[in-house]
Amino acid sequence: MLELLTKAFVCDALKVDCSFVKDMTQRPETRAMLRSLVVLAHELGMRVIVEGIETCEQLKLIEDLEVETKRRGTYSAGLRLIQSRS
Repeated sequence: MLELLTKAFVCDALKVDCSFVKDMTQRPETRAMLRSLVVLAHELGMRVIVEGIETCEQLKLIEDLEVETKRRGTYSAGLRLIQSRS
């Protein structure tokens, strides 16, 4: 059954919605779910895109997960400067 699913859904990237990022600093279960999604995507050979990063704390947690692409949120223009320095 799993083989059928992996052949039916051919993807090269997983995009994580900003709703996961918004709650990840306050809710450990959201962090755990996000970490699990990233590990699963990497095990399947996919790259991970995370959207909606608004704070430095969120950025640090996302960087710890070794996510390939990080996109800032609508209201966080200051993160561009932080990302360019790292």
